[in-house]
Amino acid sequence: MKNRLYLVLLLLIPIFSCKNAKVDCEIINYEEPSEQSLFFSDFVDSIELIQLDSCSDAYLTSDAILIPHDSSFYVFNRRFLYIGFAPKAGVVLKFRSDGRFVGLIGDAGSEPGEYLYPSNFFFNSDTLCVVTNRDKYIHYFKTNGEFITKTSVPYNSFEQVYKYSDNRYLVYLNLNNKIRDERLVVLDKQGKEIDAFLPKKTKVGRWENSRSVFTKYGNEIMLREFYIDTIYKYNPEQGLRPRLMVEFGEKKIYKDKYLKSQGGSEAYVQFLEKPFACIDDFLESSSYFIIKILDNMSFNNYRWVYGIKDKTGNQVKWFEFNKENTFLASSLQYLDGNKLIFLAEPTDFDKADNNFKGKLKHPESLERIDPEGNSVVVVVNLK
Repeated sequence: MKNRLYLVLLLLIPIFSCKNAKVDCEIINYEEPSEQSLFFSDFVDSIELIQLDSCSDAYLTSDAILIPHDSSFYVFNRRFLYIGFAPKAGVVLKFRSDGRFVGLIGDAGSEPGEYLYPSNFFFNSDTLCVVTNRDKYIHYFKTNGEFITKTSVPYNSFEQVYKYSDNRYLVYLNLNNKIRDERLVVLDKQGKEIDAFLPKKTKVGRWENSRSVFTKYGNEIMLREFYIDTIYKYNPEQGLRPRLMVEFGEKKIYKDKYLKSQGGSEAYVQFLEKPFACIDDFLESSSYFIIKILDNMSFNNYRWVYGIKDKTGNQVKWFEFNKENTFLASSLQYLDGNKLIFLAEPTDFDKADNNFKGKLKHPESLERIDPEGNSVVVVVNLK
């Protein structure tokens, strides 16, 4: 089974003004990957496999979300749409960097230190924050699992929230909210509105209803959620600004009817019927940024194309996982320095070919994977 990647090397266009924006940002041209192949050896230095413990409390749902922090893996074991045995769905689990299960961060319930149906989780320094939009709280924990406190979210109709500082909340409203014509609202700790950004028509619903809208890089918060063509960043001094824009050429189709319908199902089907491409995710570290493109070729026939830029260079390299070897294609979780971190199902590794195997830092780790066991963390070290 092949494990080849398709490549198009595109020059990064010099910085221009983003359309309809008051500030400058990078503009990048996207073209469909050609038949020119890219092997792991072109951009991957080594690969590490870490299978997570398989004790009863540690089993992961199929759409779990992982954040590495302080030499550990923290996994939001999402309750929705999972398949299989996962009794602790709906809570955050902690694993050591070698895959050993440490314990739960909180538990399901309504007592102090418990929560129900979280919508997202994140770190503020060494404090883990779990947000629940049903009872509208942020629950705070130490990394050892000790419960600190919880505070109410000063808004009633939100999808996700990020506590930017002790006196500032970023609240991402539901697409069909009746409160504001914007999606992003900035509040102080008393719940007073400071700013509002992102008209509803500029956004649509998440393609994969799993990732957090907010991701932190330095002192700025990046906003990502099935973007049409632009990644935004926020900080208190400059407000909300474009970080970069991708030009999609003939696939740059703004489905106005779908946007105006605020996500109506009939318009959504029409949205998928014709080829289009848009930004699905964005990750940034001190060394790289990663753009994840959703490229729809026809109804229910889409692919993920990744663009990687080494910040020391001026090129974006685009690659697509071969359709016959897609077990990593949609499972990217995190970018940490020069490490791409994926979360894969153990049964998927029978698809790995010699290109993948040849980059394993410890070749025997592939043989140790238990197909009946828990999920596998795949750490791809970039060159």
